[in-house]
Order: sequence, then structure tokens, then C-alpha cells
Amino acid sequence: MTFKLHPKTQIGAVSLNIRDMQRSLDFYTDKLGFQIHNQDEQTAYLGAGDKDLLILHEDPNAPAIEAQAGLFHYAILVPSRLDLAKSLHRLAVTQTQIQGASDHLVSEAIYLADSDGIGIEIYRDRPEDEWTWVNDHLNIDTLPLDLQEMLDDLSSDDTMWTGLSAGTTIGHVHLNTGRNTELSKRFYIDQLGFDMMMSAGGYWHFIAAGGYHHHLGLRPAGTRQNQASIGLRWYSLDLPDENVLHDTVNHLQKTGINVTETDEGYQFYDHANNGTMLRIA
Repeated sequence: MTFKLHPKTQIGAVSLNIRDMQRSLDFYTDKLGFQIHNQDEQTAYLGAGDKDLLILHEDPNAPAIEAQAGLFHYAILVPSRLDLAKSLHRLAVTQTQIQGASDHLVSEAIYLADSDGIGIEIYRDRPEDEWTWVNDHLNIDTLPLDLQEMLDDLSSDDTMWTGLSAGTTIGHVHLNTGRNTELSKRFYIDQLGFDMMMSAGGYWHFIAAGGYHHHLGLRPAGTRQNQASIGLRWYSLDLPDENVLHDTVNHLQKTGINVTETDEGYQFYDHANNGTMLRIA
């Protein structure tokens, strides 16, 4: 029987290497609206409700982001179109440069980078009954998003900034997984147990558990050589309970994936040195 990730699997948190903690905290709290949950000398835990969504690790000597390796971007999922418009307004007020904005049919998204150049998407999902399918693959596209129309929908009360809504989560992560796309498919679909939701050009894959439009995007770009460089330390896959966690770990070990138990969960790396942490939600 083919192994599948539990349908309630979700992206939980993203752990990042950054160079300057205060600079990053200023960006993530003032411009994006995260709250600081906890902080020690080198690490800060940020969220928008009870859960930690971002874990920042400071290393002033961290190597620069490697060209086309590791993390492409991680995506902050806000609960509604109104929340996305509020974030857009905040970026405008703080004169934060954005890199693009797109209508993906299943979602609407704004793209930017943090103070270390780490890629970020802020997006809202369209209702699932508005998603369409073509030849058993989800119809995802990249169309222009009318930002002015989104801002025009805001009332004066809506522009009073109170930070990210408590329902905000990390929705998905896009990874650079090397030029061998068949190797990426074998690792993430055949071994880890994701479902293919859509393939762009046969090489950029969107995969998910439980029928979501995508939890991971697999991008055919170079492999990461230095796990200490600016960018991704790991992202977490949060599973519903301890039994599912142990079953998943046992399956991965049987397929030859080296899984290590840590204080934060069960960690493993893909063929491109991207780190994943398995945890209980």
C-alpha cells in the first residue's frame, strides 16, 4: 500500500538563519505585524496567536544566501481578503518595497523580501469551491492582481493597524530542490507521501496533503551546500497526534531517510539539504 501523509498535515513553523536580530525584529513586528512570543540571546519566537510561526536564529557571520539554493520563499497565510488588504496597506504606509502581486486562481498573493533578502509571500486563499481542475490537476495560474482595487475596498477603520490576525498561519513553503526533478518527485511523493496537485511545465511541482492546493512548491534550482547560510534552517510538518508522528517517522526510516530526534521534533534533510521537522500540531 502506498504511504500517504495524514490528510490533516499542515505547515507549522519556519526556522530561519538571519544576521541581525534587532533589524529582523523591527521588520517582522513593525512591517508585517508579528508578535514576539519569546526571545533569548540568539533566538526569537514570533507568531500571530498562540503558535510560534517564525523562529529566527541570529548569526552575524552567516554566509550570504546562495544563488538559487535552499528556500525560494515561505508563505504567510492570512484568514481573509480583508486581512490581505490590511497587510498591503501596512506595507505601503511603512514604505516597504514589494516584489510582485499575483492572482493564482486558488489564492491572491503579495511578494516581498525581508531585511536579509529572504523571500516572503503573504496570501489569502479563495474558497475551495472556487478552485477548478484540469485533467486531474488543480488549475493554478499567475495573473496580475489589482492592488489598487484591494486598497479601495478598505474603510478608514480597516486601516487602523493592529498587526496580523490571530488566524494567521504559515500556509506553504517553496523550496529549491535541484535540477533532477524526478529525484525530487521520488523523495517528496514516493517516500514522504505528498500528493501531486499541479505540475508547471513538468518541472515545477506543487504538492500537498489532504487536498490543499499546495503545502510545498518544488523548484528546479541548485542544491544548498551550506545549511548555516542565511535562509532556511527547517520548516515543520505538523501532524495531528503522536501515533501519526511515530508511524510517519517509522515509514521514513524504512525508506532509507535518516531521521534524527531533536528537542524540536524529528528532523531530516532532502537530497538538496533542505531541512524538515516532523512535530505534533
